[in-house]
Amino acid sequence: MNKKIYKIVSLLLCVVLAFCVAPSVKSEAANKKTLEKKTVYLASKNGSVSTSVRVDGLTKISKLKSSNKNVRIYGYSTYSNSSQYYYADINGNFVPSTYSGGNNNKYIDINATSLKPGYAEISFTSGKTNYVAPVTFLGYQNPLASLKITNVSGGKNMASKFANSSYVSNRFKVTKGGVIKVNATAANGWEITYISLNNRTNNSNDNYSIYRNYANAVTKASVAHPEYNNKKDGYVGITLRNKKNGGTMHIGMNLAGTASTIK
Repeated sequence: MNKKIYKIVSLLLCVVLAFCVAPSVKSEAANKKTLEKKTVYLASKNGSVSTSVRVDGLTKISKLKSSNKNVRIYGYSTYSNSSQYYYADINGNFVPSTYSGGNNNKYIDINATSLKPGYAEISFTSGKTNYVAPVTFLGYQNPLASLKITNVSGGKNMASKFANSSYVSNRFKVTKGGVIKVNATAANGWEITYISLNNRTNNSNDNYSIYRNYANAVTKASVAHPEYNNKKDGYVGITLRNKKNGGTMHIGMNLAGTASTIK
């Protein structure tokens, strides 16, 4: 009889312990959050790339680190309203700065730079939650099949200028002002989400920018500047996305004004 009672008591204790332990395990799982995977391409064949990981709803984090030594974390920016943001270094020290053109949402941007292709898990803590942001860095690819710019010497097809880098440092002269048009065609497997043509105004600190955003990405895109001043500098910018992995790349090319003294 005593043995039966002992077995019943032991069984009840096991049931009670199971209910006591289970919530703590569930709580630990709930305190870890894995963010959406991000893929970016290096900016050149021999260079690095910088990217940001945005997390909505947070304004301060700690224990920020990377699982890959080749992916460096320099800090993060926190945006709390439309006119002010704060930058924090890797140690969490805040430096206030001004910011315009934002929104009223609270979020952080983690700044990461990769020196070579690879995978990294960027981890950090906010409150009682541990976050992990998986980021894949891929080697550089030329995402353009064709790039044509009117009234630019050699502008019939400038896609080959991006064979080794997403940024062309050569400054191509615009020979004639007025209407300047940019036509871009994405390379196989890529699509265009944004295209712009900027031109300095008489005030050297201002830009006259014409751009197009594509909610549904396209393989061919164009933009035209109606009053381009070829005496002033300009810039062509295009953002592309890889159809297979969603990886993004921004390419840029400087255009030199005829009155420019910058080489």
